[in-house]
Amino acid sequence: MATLVAASVVAPAAASAEPPSAPLPAVEVGQLEASTTAAAAAAVVPAPVSTYTAAPEELGRYVPQVSCDPVERPGAQAFRALLDRTYGANAGGITRACSSSRTEHSEGRAYDWMRDAGEPAEAAQVEAFLGWLIGPDAEGVPAGNARRLGVMYVIWDRKIWGSYNQTWKAYTGASPHRDHVHVSFTWDGAMGRTSFWRGRTATGQDYGPCQVYVGEAAPAYSGRNTSPCPPAVPRTPTPTPTPTPVVAVPTTGVPLVGDWDGSGGDKVGWYRDGVVSLRMGPTTAVTYRFGKAGDLPVVGDFDGDGKDSVGIYRAGQWHLRNSHSSGGADHYFVFGNASQVPVVGRWGGGQLGVGVVSGRRWLLRGSLSGGGYEKEVNFGAPGDVPMAGDWDGDGKDSPGVRRERMRYLLNGQDPSGPVTAVSFGSPSDRGISGDFNRDGSDTVGIERTGLFAWRDDLRGGGATASIRYAGPS
Repeated sequence: MATLVAASVVAPAAASAEPPSAPLPAVEVGQLEASTTAAAAAAVVPAPVSTYTAAPEELGRYVPQVSCDPVERPGAQAFRALLDRTYGANAGGITRACSSSRTEHSEGRAYDWMRDAGEPAEAAQVEAFLGWLIGPDAEGVPAGNARRLGVMYVIWDRKIWGSYNQTWKAYTGASPHRDHVHVSFTWDGAMGRTSFWRGRTATGQDYGPCQVYVGEAAPAYSGRNTSPCPPAVPRTPTPTPTPTPVVAVPTTGVPLVGDWDGSGGDKVGWYRDGVVSLRMGPTTAVTYRFGKAGDLPVVGDFDGDGKDSVGIYRAGQWHLRNSHSSGGADHYFVFGNASQVPVVGRWGGGQLGVGVVSGRRWLLRGSLSGGGYEKEVNFGAPGDVPMAGDWDGDGKDSPGVRRERMRYLLNGQDPSGPVTAVSFGSPSDRGISGDFNRDGSDTVGIERTGLFAWRDDLRGGGATASIRYAGPS
């Protein structure tokens, strides 16, 4: 993936923003529509590739480029092949290197169809295509084919048409677009999820990755996001709440989060070289030994008593203990291997289960037992840190990942489902998650050299609360 420096990204525009344009006189709009209709009657147009099962998608909203990830998307590739089959191959392109200019080419969701406005035969092809694309479809739906393809806007011969306003306007950008037709796609269109390709109508809008800081690229696209992005903000240091002073600050260990006493709210703790230390309250803690150096801790209510306890994962072996005390494992089974990362969750909303993660493959079991995996979910990317939680309060845990300061949280276990993107902390922090305010939903937080800080919602921003807990000195 290409890397973009801060100065190379245009800040997100306001909600009403669109590519540079100016209103056209009414007579010119009429002339364009008339010429489009005439050309469409005389020239070939693309043929459908699917049988549709429902009405077309809603008109796409304007979602501009905010990330630097020039990878050809499957929907854009299919669109290129469609035009090649219909009108003959051409040298148009999908991607373009990132620069200070805003263009969906830099996200792989635009295509330039090379046609010359001064060449009558090629101009007629374009007019026929545009009549098919933005005129009524076979069912009489305005811009029906543009809806089914997920077209966001088109630029041709100094004019621009947008699905968000369904109006031809004069285009005032640097290039007059007389030597090519520019087509930008919604994220659903770019990913090939629309009914033109699948027959099934895509519902809602995919807003793509969200830009967090003004002048900086958004994270690369990682999944469908049905929530509108909040405005980007200037980068400012996250205020650090005044912590409670302690003497010992750990330099190694794994931060823990769990409801140690069954009160309904999560608390913090540490696992360090076989030593468990759990903060029970402002002045109380429990410390005991379980496991050994090199083990990976896992947290869950393993016996269903309403209290979380700590277990360990050792190269595929699960040793789970029901109480906050030293001793042997109360549950033992084998699932996974040394190259996988363990996760725990109520995947179906009832019984506690386990999982192992390798790269973006989440292999889940619905019980505390060994055997093969019962469900596979592909989410995240290699290098992400997995974190499971009940992000929407529906009683079911779902995958999430931490990627530097960003968290990408899947609401459900369908990789094409809604994804919540949250920015919190800095890349060097370690991530935590839990239900810190007892509202039934998990949120995100960080650990930074003994300081635990978190938010009570998934909106991003500064910390809602924090405590400092170092564990035993």
